Amino acid sequence: MRRTSSRFKIASAVLVVAVLGVGSMLAFSGAAHLKPDPAAAAAPMPVQNFVVGLGRLEPQAAVVQVSSPSGGGQGARIGRLFVAEGDAVAEGQALAELDSAARLDAELDSARANVALKQLLLARARAEAAETTTRRRLALARAEADLAVKRVDFERYEQLGRNNFASPQLREQKRLEMVLAERTREETLAQLKRSETQFEGAQIDIAQAMRELGVAQAALALAQAQRDDAVIRAPTSGRVLQLFARAGERVGSDGVLEIGATQTMAAIVEIYENDVPKLRVGQQAQVRASVLGPEPLEGRVSRIGLAVRRQSVVNADPTANTDNRVVQVQVLFDGEDSQRAAPFTRLQVRAAIRIDEPPALAQGK
Repeated sequence: MRRTSSRFKIASAVLVVAVLGVGSMLAFSGAAHLKPDPAAAAAPMPVQNFVVGLGRLEPQAAVVQVSSPSGGGQGARIGRLFVAEGDAVAEGQALAELDSAARLDAELDSARANVALKQLLLARARAEAAETTTRRRLALARAEADLAVKRVDFERYEQLGRNNFASPQLREQKRLEMVLAERTREETLAQLKRSETQFEGAQIDIAQAMRELGVAQAALALAQAQRDDAVIRAPTSGRVLQLFARAGERVGSDGVLEIGATQTMAAIVEIYENDVPKLRVGQQAQVRASVLGPEPLEGRVSRIGLAVRRQSVVNADPTANTDNRVVQVQVLFDGEDSQRAAPFTRLQVRAAIRIDEPPALAQGK
């Protein structure tokens, strides 16, 4: 029994040594196998094919918030509304009218009547001026005829006086009558010349009438401008996206309505600042949203923003980072994709922009 026990102890010791030896060899073999391969470490990382980001759908041109004109101002009340949400409108089309329109119509009619009155007064002043000129011409003709008679009369009495048939007193009287007729003619001629050559605006009556007409015309222009301000018109062609005030309501800080040119739609995608160097204009992009169905909207990058800003379009996940620094990138649609996007202004979307090459390879071409 003792011999058997000794043999068992020796066999056990040999077995333990053998196991430890095999374990050491396996550990060494594993360590040699896990040693990094320099060639593998130098291999390039796989190229990322897409840059993704959240965004929103918008018309290519900016959405315009239309308020009441400066003459109406915030707080003006809408009298009539001519459009509804979804209506297509043309530039300059009347969208709404303020409730001050009736009062301004009356003021405009009064200003027009006043202008017409001042025009009549100016016409009368000019007619009177023309009549004065005519009277002075007739007066000159009478003065010249009277002078001719006085001259003939004086010459006849002068001849009689030389033959002693007229007294010197009578001859002097006829001479004075002729001289007086000459002076009357000269004064009448001078008055006529002033009437004919004087600038019309310098004549007192006409000048006053012209000034009064000018004042009335300025008042008419003001009344017309105020009446025009009572009509709210479309600053651009597009579609009415949303109404902020209706008939009977006051215009608030949001204005009356907003218009977007939905004929050409785009997606404004917020891309993380570190991914922006991978982008370039013309890259293809796919835009998705559950409302749009399974088929994505196809577009191309048309503009890459120049300003880095805080993220404004955020994921619904409460654990998502909402303080990312992003650059806004515009993806432009056309054709059927633009028409599909047209009814969904400001819809939140997910965009994937395809990048074909790493930026270093693209720059090295």
